[in-house]
Amino acid sequence: LKAGSDINAEDSADRLAVHVAMRNGYFQTAAFLNNYRAELGAQPKGYERRSRKAEGLAQMLSSRLSESEFLTKANEIFTELGYFSQKERVDKKRTIGALLAVYWIVANQYDAFVRGQADDVRMTKDSWDRLQDWTHRTVELTKSNTTVSAMLVYVAIMNLGKIKPFRVAFAPEEDSPTEALARVLSRSPILVPSFAKLEPETQQIILSALKADFNFGQF
Repeated sequence: LKAGSDINAEDSADRLAVHVAMRNGYFQTAAFLNNYRAELGAQPKGYERRSRKAEGLAQMLSSRLSESEFLTKANEIFTELGYFSQKERVDKKRTIGALLAVYWIVANQYDAFVRGQADDVRMTKDSWDRLQDWTHRTVELTKSNTTVSAMLVYVAIMNLGKIKPFRVAFAPEEDSPTEALARVLSRSPILVPSFAKLEPETQQIILSALKADFNFGQF
């Protein structure tokens, strides 16, 4: 930085130095970089345009995208999945499971959704059909790619507050993982690029869901 390196330079995956630091477990370094960038008051060029990557993934869900292809795309698009270390492997597994749940529901893949369920507790096809009707007609989750992408981003980032180094570095005053994440998104959204690149209206939907303490597991 003293030699004049650009704090807002992005790599080929549209990641800033602050994101790369967190993906390698250096959250205090990321906090320093974030504060330094804030002092400069300059936004990265990539953030002057809104990313369509999550929306593009949402569109692919209706085009016979395979499960493995979906997971590969999700890991490429959602930088935040790399913030989890081995210590948070359970929370990362839950996050991946939530992303898959959205994929299975939107793509209407009943067999994949129930394959891990024991016979005595397996969701019936009738219940699945009612879930599909509720998803499409009642809450209209699939009414647009924007709505689906908002859900994908939400589930991709919803467990970030459970990463203790992340919480300590950026929201030390908050004990609740959900409140810590909400504070980070409100105060320094650039730390969560999948959220930061959404349209303001979509960001508000996600913030509202966090404040309502929406339980995706119960969903």
